[in-house]
Amino acid sequence: MPALAIVPVQHLNRAKSRLAPAFDPAARQALVQMLLAHVVTVLQATPGVGTVVVVTPDQTVLALAEQYGTRGLWQAAGGLNEAVQQGQALAQAEGWGTLLVVLGDLPHLTVANVTALLALADAATAVLAPDRHGQGTNLLAWPAAKPLDPQFGPGSRWRHRRVAAQAGLCIREYWAWGTAADCDTPDDAAQLGLLPTTTVAWDE
Repeated sequence: MPALAIVPVQHLNRAKSRLAPAFDPAARQALVQMLLAHVVTVLQATPGVGTVVVVTPDQTVLALAEQYGTRGLWQAAGGLNEAVQQGQALAQAEGWGTLLVVLGDLPHLTVANVTALLALADAATAVLAPDRHGQGTNLLAWPAAKPLDPQFGPGSRWRHRRVAAQAGLCIREYWAWGTAADCDTPDDAAQLGLLPTTTVAWDE
């Protein structure tokens, strides 16, 4: 059965605040939109994904979700984990077999990455894709019938392993550049070639 893919996105004016030293607010918002468009496009092209849902408290992002041809789900309150819980409730209500959460800042994510990760998931297994530092979680798939308490945030890799075990699930990890290379800091942006360009005016 295809997976329900959830992409949580916070308010655009608060997104990627750690990039502030290198990006002004307009540039940060443009980057978030560009990365989201890429992630959504990849998910829509993945045969194992049935529906993509963007969960957000931002009206502009909801409009973008519609523009991208995805479902938008309004988030009334809370942060990232509350958005995932809302997606999880939707997956259970609609009877999806697998829930896949994908963070929206993965510029090198590919259809092959998502396909390979989903191939590791089953009714007794959760699959986690860590960030390249081995600390966070960029993608997480698990059977929707077995609710998890989402633990996204710094150090979430280890917390997700713990809550998966508490839910009686085996856990596998999927490592690839496309799932590990996220963009949270100016150093990340530099390594990924995403720093904003500047124009220098030279006097004649």
